Amino acid sequence: MESSALQHIEQICGRLQDSSAALEDAHFDAALEAASAERATALLSPYLPSRARSIAEFLQIVPLSEEDVLLDIGCGDGRVALACRTATGCGTVGVDVSPLCIAAAVQAEEQLLEKGAEGKCVWILGDVLDPKEHEREEIKSATVCYLYVYPTLLARLEDVIRRMLVDEEFKLKKVVTVEYHFENFACTEEVGFLRVYEASGALGATASLA
Repeated sequence: MESSALQHIEQICGRLQDSSAALEDAHFDAALEAASAERATALLSPYLPSRARSIAEFLQIVPLSEEDVLLDIGCGDGRVALACRTATGCGTVGVDVSPLCIAAAVQAEEQLLEKGAEGKCVWILGDVLDPKEHEREEIKSATVCYLYVYPTLLARLEDVIRRMLVDEEFKLKKVVTVEYHFENFACTEEVGFLRVYEASGALGATASLA
């Protein structure tokens, strides 16, 4: 990726640094509270802010256009969606189970995007493991999915992602995992800490179920 694009992404991540640190602390406290109240089932991954270089590498191996819609599951403060939106003009959908994260993403969008650009960013407070969430048109319209989540959540997402890749009801073409990867899918490309998955890899993992 061109140095100017990387610098742009670094600027976005830099502007979110202070609020991201506060969000990380608040998210951890909320997770402890949920665990003590036996509501921890949805909290399968901590808050993991993506590094600027990971976002830049993602855009390098999966070039996005204005025709694409990026789905970021576990979107945190929205930095990936916002960086990709401003760099490529793609549509973006960020999903998170944490109200704190969605509030932070909305605030970040207000701070970082020019007026008139907000319309392509959609923030959803919800759990993608809930089948009802799959019926949202915003999720069905996604063409690329970005996943930087813990293995505990990634394992639970395998069936969801498999369906989104192979079911014609969805438009998803590619999934990219960062640092933590699917155990039962064959990736089509690997660059650094990133792996790319397509329908062929998901089908290969489930051929015996057909």
